[in-house]
This record gives sequence, structure tokens and C-alpha cells, in this order.
Amino acid sequence: MEAMQRYCKSFVFLVVLLLLGGSIWAQEPTGPTNVHVTSIYFDAYSQTWYVEAYDTVCDKYADADYFGYFETPNSGTYERHYVTSEDYDSIVTLHVTVKLSTAFILPVNACDSFTWDQNGMTYYTSGDISYTLPGVHNVQGCDSIVILRLTVNRSSSSETTVDTCVRFRWSANRVWYDTTGVYQFTRSNMAGCDSSMTLYLNRWYGDTLTDVQNVCDSYTWVGNTYTTNTQVQHHFRTIHRCDSLVTLDLTVRHSSGELFTENVCDSTRWQGRKYTATGTYRDTIPNAVGCDSAMTLSLTVRYSTHSAFTQRACNSYTWNNNGWSQGYTVTGLYTHPYTNAAGCPSEDTLHLDVRYSNSGTDVQTACDSYQYS
Repeated sequence: MEAMQRYCKSFVFLVVLLLLGGSIWAQEPTGPTNVHVTSIYFDAYSQTWYVEAYDTVCDKYADADYFGYFETPNSGTYERHYVTSEDYDSIVTLHVTVKLSTAFILPVNACDSFTWDQNGMTYYTSGDISYTLPGVHNVQGCDSIVILRLTVNRSSSSETTVDTCVRFRWSANRVWYDTTGVYQFTRSNMAGCDSSMTLYLNRWYGDTLTDVQNVCDSYTWVGNTYTTNTQVQHHFRTIHRCDSLVTLDLTVRHSSGELFTENVCDSTRWQGRKYTATGTYRDTIPNAVGCDSAMTLSLTVRYSTHSAFTQRACNSYTWNNNGWSQGYTVTGLYTHPYTNAAGCPSEDTLHLDVRYSNSGTDVQTACDSYQYS
């Protein structure tokens, strides 16, 4: 009686299982699933159930974990062994027919990114993206799939800085430029995407200069010394390596020199200074053209003489001085100007003190003799 109950329970289980096999054996089918059980047989001798069934799926067959995971992408006959809940062996022979979905390959080349209208997604890298068209099936009843075979190429950019002293022809667009500025040009790169190029152009110019110099005596310019009025040119390069020309317009004024010779008595004044000794003296002043005038004074100084004499005399005094003679009878201060041996005006001074003798008549009458005292 117990064996019969186990048998019945197993039979009911298998019938229910096989009737619901489409949802149990083929989890998440990718297309129509049609499980058809053709026979169920129980071998009492081996205590084994034998089941034969057919199933049709799209793309891949996969049964439920209830039987132990099993999947295959190929049509064929597969045999599965398992034990029922009543401990009976079960052998299921499954005939699987795998039909294929239809895949449409859509090749797309894009630059930097691509937004697919089918799903509204934006992609930035290359790859295959699948999309199942909703509600669209092929003649086999399977899905219609669009495969976006996306190749994302990259745009490129470059920058070039150029310093030039002449017109510049940009090889990117073969255009000549003659002014400083930022220039841009876009063309396709090897991947067919935009190649954005930027030119930073610095246009430098040479100089044409005139160097006007007005100097005294000489001027050294670019390693050469000039002593006369002249115009010379020199080619050079600016800090930006541009050819330039400078012209020297030179006016040379000249210094002057003058010698003064003086032979004087006692002192002289020269250039605002007083000189009292023989010697050579120099001074520099601007001349008529504004250059130095070096003046030299060759000075000879002779000296005057001055002598003072003091004399006391009675009644009169004769002053003999350097071949000159003069008599004096009165006390006083007397001078004698003359030219000395050096040829200079000189003057001697006489301080004279004259004293006088006394005289008178003394009338005496005496006899025989008189002594005067």
C-alpha cells in the first residue's frame, strides 16, 4: 500500500512537472517555448520513470536549476537523470530544437561619441551593442536584433607657435600671414574626424635706426673710432633675430689748447685766480664749440723791492740811494721810487730826523783877556 502511494505521488508530480516544463526547464526563454511530452513510462522492475519530451527555443536552451543547470545553443537530443521526491530514478529524454533570432549588423563610424536613436544611449568607445526590436519577430518566431558595430574615432588638435621676421606660409592651409595673431584651421585627420589646428604667430620686424651723435674729439662705435664728421652704417639683428640697419650720423667737434706766457712783477691774475710765484699753471674751460679748451700759463714773476732807512742829522741830510742824491733839511718821511735790477717798480723810504745847531752874538768887553764858557 505504501509503495502504491509513492508511485501515485511520483506519477502526479511528473505529470504536473512535464505539463509545466516550459517554465521550469527553460528559464527566461529568448523566444517561443513549446514543451511537448510524448510518453511517460514507469519500469516497475528498475523502479525508474522514463519520460520523452520535445522543446523548441530561440538561440539557446537552458533548463532550471531544479534539475541541475544545463544549457546548449545547439539542437539535439539530451538525456537527463534525476531522483524524484519519492526517491524514484527518473530519465528524461529531451529533444531540443534551437531556432535562431535574426541579427542585423549596423556598422557606424563616429567621431568622439555616438548617440543611438534606438535606445537613446550615448557611446564613447568602440564595440558591438545589441538591441532587441520590441514586438518584431522573424519567420521562426524569434527576436529581431540590431547589432550596432560602433567604431569611435577621435578628433585631434594641435598648436604651433611661430616667431618670424618675414611673411609666414602655414603649411596646414598654404595661406600666407604677415601680422601677429591667432589663426585656426580645421580639416579631417586620418580617421576622418576633425583635426583642429591653431597657429600662434608672432610677426617681428627689423629696425631702421639713425644714431645721431655730436661729440668732442672722437667717438667709438661698433669697435671703430672716428675723429671726423661721418655717416656709417651697421647691420645687426634684433633680439628676435630680425635683420636691422642702424646709421651713425656723427658730428665731431674738437677741443682746443692755448699757451699764455707772462712775465710780471710781484703777481698776476689769470682765470680768476691770483698767482705770485713763477711756474706753469693750467686750466680747462669750454671753447666756442663747447669742447674743452686746455689753457696753459707759463708765468715768470719778478719782484719789486722796498727798503726803509732811518737817519738823524744836524741841520741837513743828503740821501744817496741807487745813484740818486737828494738833500733834506727838515725832519720828515721821504720816498724814492725807482726801477730795480729786475725791472720792477720799487720804492725806498727815508725816516729823517733833523736837529739844528744854535748860533748868536755874545758881546763882551774885557781887559787883557776873556774866557768863554
